[in-house]
Amino acid sequence: MLLIRFGVVSCGLAAAHAADHPDLALIHFDAAPRRILWSELLQDLNSRTIDSTQWQFLALDDFQTDWLGSLVLVEVRGSCEVPKVIVQWRPQPLGWINIVDGEWAPFIFVDCVRIAEAVRRAVGSGGGEPDVARAMAIVIRHELMHWTRQSRVHDSLGEFRAALPASDLRGVASLGSRSPQ
Repeated sequence: MLLIRFGVVSCGLAAAHAADHPDLALIHFDAAPRRILWSELLQDLNSRTIDSTQWQFLALDDFQTDWLGSLVLVEVRGSCEVPKVIVQWRPQPLGWINIVDGEWAPFIFVDCVRIAEAVRRAVGSGGGEPDVARAMAIVIRHELMHWTRQSRVHDSLGEFRAALPASDLRGVASLGSRSPQ
């Protein structure tokens, strides 16, 4: 069902992408989040601009087809539940964007399982949905900066660094802009 929805929405992207920067990010979870995680995520995302752009965030299910601005779709994959035990950590991207034939696709992918594992490693068993929401917001902002800038280049400071220490992100240890292998 999601692929059909993406297909329908993406048909209008060429016309809708008239502006230099998108101003709406539609978020879809393949595993429905609890209300507190969604609320915390929206609060964090809406509290900051991204490269001087004020983004709007909306659930894909709430999308109205009369939107005339440009948009980016964010797909959150997997369960966002913090695991009870620490799993073996393998550095992999927590988020990525596909580049097809040199063009930046307006689709951001976020691995919530990896984010929840990173939160568990950083804050222990006390980590919960607010921690996951904050870490996920950082990953989404990071990938939106890649998309807005249309660049793989990272900054040397802040959320747009290639890798961030757990102390900065409550467990988010590795950000990336390429698809996992």
